[in-house]
Amino acid sequence: MTMAQPFPDVWLPNALDVGVSMTVAIGQLDLRYGLEYRDYRRPDVTTKVGVKER
Repeated sequence: MTMAQPFPDVWLPNALDVGVSMTVAIGQLDLRYGLEYRDYRRPDVTTKVGVKER
């Protein structure tokens, strides 16, 4: 896994690479998988907390 800093003080995954090699009865198997993350966006969220008076 490779990490990146898309925003100040925020580290998120940038890429994930997995490789597996094994020998089975039918022969050698090599598996590779890659995943790339991009276009991170900072969410815009606002909240309002209200207190009911009795």
